Amino acid sequence: MITSIASSTPITPGSTPRTPASAQEGAISAGGGSIARVDSAGLLRVGPESAGAQPGPVCYGRGGSQPTVTDANLVLGHIDVAGFAGVAAHSDARQHAAPAIDESVGRPLGLDTVDAAAAILAISSNQLASAIRLVSIEKGHDPRDFALFAFGGAGPLHGVGLAR
Repeated sequence: MITSIASSTPITPGSTPRTPASAQEGAISAGGGSIARVDSAGLLRVGPESAGAQPGPVCYGRGGSQPTVTDANLVLGHIDVAGFAGVAAHSDARQHAAPAIDESVGRPLGLDTVDAAAAILAISSNQLASAIRLVSIEKGHDPRDFALFAFGGAGPLHGVGLAR
C-alpha cells in the first residue's frame, strides 16, 4: 500500500490542525508474497498472485513452491528468515528459495540465481514506482511534497529506493 497525506493547514509543534488531512491511497500487489513467474510471452511478471501467509514464500518452509519477492530478498541477502515471527527457522531456507527462483525465472530468462532474484525485485520496485506516479504526478502533484509510508513486512526494504 502506498499512502500519501497532505494537510490543507500548516501544522506547527503544539498546534492542533483544524481541518483534517486528506489521504490519497493507491494499492498494488507488490507484497513479499507476490509470486514471480515468466509469462507465455517470455516476460517476467510479479504479482498480483500471492503465496500469502499460508503456504507463503518458499523460504518459509510451509510448502510454498513458487518464488516470491521475499524469496528474492532472501537470496540477495537482504533478509534473514530466522527473524520472521511464526516461521520455523531453518538453515536451508536459501537452498529452498534459490532453486525455485532458478526454475521459474532464471532458466526461462537465461539468468543465474542472483540476477533472477535482482530482476524480481526490479519488477516489483517498478510496479511500486508506477503506483506512486499514479497517485501523485499523474494527478498533478509533486511527490516530493508528500510523505511516503513504507510498511508491511518488506515495505521498508523497498521504500528507501523508491523515495530516492
